[in-house]
Amino acid sequence: MRPADAYAGMPLGCVEMLQHGITTSAEMYLHGESVVNAALTAGSRILFAPPISICPVQDGKVP
Repeated sequence: MRPADAYAGMPLGCVEMLQHGITTSAEMYLHGESVVNAALTAGSRILFAPPISICPVQDGKVP
């Protein structure tokens, strides 16, 4: 996933939420700057937190 992918997908979700009266969303996703910019461009308000990923895989193996 690239920042451009996140920027392209976020407005779709924002438009759907706005159509149903939801004006603010809380997001935790990769490429935060792209997600925030897309939401603001769509006219939504956003609360953004950095993603937290814990992946125990090392060298292709799960311990």
